[in-house]
Amino acid sequence: MLAVRTMPGVHPRNELCFSLSSFVVEDLQGTVENVKLLHHKESGMRGLMMVASMMSLMACGADESAPAPKEAKSTAAVEKTPPAQNCTYTLAEATPGWTAYKTTDKAPVSGTFTATTLSPTQAGPSLAAALDGVSMTIDPASVSSGNEGRDKTLQDKYFGLFAPQAEFTVGVVSVKGDDAGGTVDLNIGMNGVSKTLVFPYQVSPDGTLTAKASLEMLDFGLQAAFDSIHKVCEVLHTGADGVSKTWTDVELSVTAKVTKDCS
Repeated sequence: MLAVRTMPGVHPRNELCFSLSSFVVEDLQGTVENVKLLHHKESGMRGLMMVASMMSLMACGADESAPAPKEAKSTAAVEKTPPAQNCTYTLAEATPGWTAYKTTDKAPVSGTFTATTLSPTQAGPSLAAALDGVSMTIDPASVSSGNEGRDKTLQDKYFGLFAPQAEFTVGVVSVKGDDAGGTVDLNIGMNGVSKTLVFPYQVSPDGTLTAKASLEMLDFGLQAAFDSIHKVCEVLHTGADGVSKTWTDVELSVTAKVTKDCS
C-alpha cells in the first residue's frame, strides 16, 4: 500500500502528487537498471526518464485551473448628444456702401448714403427666413464720402443726371446659405432700370453680415452720368502716369446686424 507522507506547508493534494511521482520514478529506475543490463544503451535511460517525467506530469496535472479573466468594466463616460436648439434670427439694421475707382492704378474712393429706410423685419427660424422679403430705399442726395466738396459734385454731376429723380430701391430676392455664409440675390433699382445681382456674404461671430458685389454703371443706362462725372473730375482722376481714368464698375456693399436667439 502507498503511504502518503505529510510535508509541512504543502497542500495534501500536492503531497499525494509528489508521492506518486516518487513512486513512479523509483519503479522506473529499477526498470532502467534491468534495461541497462540487457541492452547496455545509454539512450534507453534518457528515453525512460522522459517517460517518467511525462507520467509524473500526467498524474499530478495543474493544482487548480486558472480563473477566467474578468471582463473589465468600462469607466468611460457615455457621451450625450446635446439637445437641438431652436433659434430665431432677426435683421436689426442694414447700411449700404459703395466704392468707386479712379486712375489707372484703380485707386478706391468709398462712401455710403445717410438717408435710408429699411422695411419692417420679422424673426425667422433661419437667416434666409429673416431676410426674406426685406427691402430698402436710398436717397441718392444723401451720398457721403467724407469730403463735402466731392459729395456736392456727386449730387450735381452724377446722381443729378439720373432719370427719373427717385430713390434707389434694394430688395432681397433669395438667400442661399446659412448663418455663416452664402449668397443673397438683391434686386437693384435705379435710373429706371432694375437688375438682380448676386452678393456673396459672410457672417462674423458677433452677427455682422457683410455682402459685396460689383455693379457695372453702363448696365443701368448711366453713360451720360458717367461722362459727366469723368469730365468734371478729369484732373483729379489723373494718375502718376499722366492718364485720367474713371472706372465704370462700382463695388456695392451691405453691412447688416443680425441677432440670433436660441433656447
